[in-house]
Amino acid sequence: MLIVRTKKRHIPVPLVSALLVLALYGCGSTGSAGGSVSPATQAGAGDAASAAVNAEETRTDAAKAESERTSAETTSDRGEEQEMIIRVTDGTNTILYKLNDTPPAKSLYDMLPIETEVQNYGNNEKIFYPEETVETAGGVEGGGTAGGLALFSPWGNVVMFYDDFGAYNGLYLLGEAIEGTDQIRNLSGTIRVETY
Repeated sequence: MLIVRTKKRHIPVPLVSALLVLALYGCGSTGSAGGSVSPATQAGAGDAASAAVNAEETRTDAAKAESERTSAETTSDRGEEQEMIIRVTDGTNTILYKLNDTPPAKSLYDMLPIETEVQNYGNNEKIFYPEETVETAGGVEGGGTAGGLALFSPWGNVVMFYDDFGAYNGLYLLGEAIEGTDQIRNLSGTIRVETY
C-alpha cells in the first residue's frame, strides 16, 4: 500500500481519495435549503428531470400529431370545396373555365380529360359532345353573358358562349370563363378539355 507521509501521521492514499470525493460532493451541490445533496439524491433528481423532459416531449409529439391530423382534416374539407377549373384548348386557343358548385358541373369535371371535335352553332356559341352523359339532377337552368359554359340537355352537348345568351328549357349553367373569353369564337378542330 502506498503511504503518504505527513509530519504527524501516515494516511493511506485510498483514504485521502475517499475524503476528496466526499469533499467535492459535499461542496459542489446544495439543496434548496443550502444543505448538501447526496449522490443518490442527485441521481434521483436527474431521473426526475429526465422524466419531466420525456413527458414534455411526449406532450409535444401528441400536440404535433393532433395539429397534423387537424390540418389534414381541414385540407380534406377544403378539398371538397376546391374550385373546379378546366382548360379547353385546340392547341392555338385556350380558355379557362371556373365551374360552379352544381351536380352537372361536377359530373362534367369527373369525366375529364376529353378529346373531341368542336362545332359552330348559331352566332354566339361553340359546342362539343362529351363521351358520357352529363348528369342534370340538381342543376340550375338559366342564361348569361359571353364566357358562359352550359349543358344543353336535350342534345347532351356542352355549350361555350362567346356572346350573351338567354335562358332556355334544358340549358344548365356549368360555369364561367375566367381567361380567354375572346378566344372561344376561334376554337376549331379537335379540342382537349381537361382539369387545370
